[in-house]
Amino acid sequence: MKSHCIIILIMCFAWYSSCNTDPDTQFTPVLTSPSNGAVLDNGDHHKSDLMTWVFDWQHCEGATKYHLYVKHPEATDTVINIDDIINSEYTKSEYAYVVDRNRYDWKWNVHAMVNGVWGPSTTQSFDVEPLDTDCDP
Repeated sequence: MKSHCIIILIMCFAWYSSCNTDPDTQFTPVLTSPSNGAVLDNGDHHKSDLMTWVFDWQHCEGATKYHLYVKHPEATDTVINIDDIINSEYTKSEYAYVVDRNRYDWKWNVHAMVNGVWGPSTTQSFDVEPLDTDCDP
């Protein structure tokens, strides 16, 4: 009987550490990167420098896929709106840039599909570095 309790305890810890278990936010992925207030890469105005953004979150046990949503509050379109990600990370890399007036207060969230149902998500914000920051002179 004692070994059964240990196994159950280990299983509960593994599930808890991979996904938020609060009953009100169950199956909510824990967003790890970018953290709130982080500053992400920007490209250059010639579009000759890759702008690379990496998003990472903790895997939710039982999740079959994730929905990543990234948008600036002033934008009419999303930058990332993908609902078939099977890993707990996503990298977007392209020759693009964000203009200075849109550098601040980007929002991102991730929903996990568990048992055929999309769960809730928390939202975090990030900023983008100034245009032409890491270009060759």
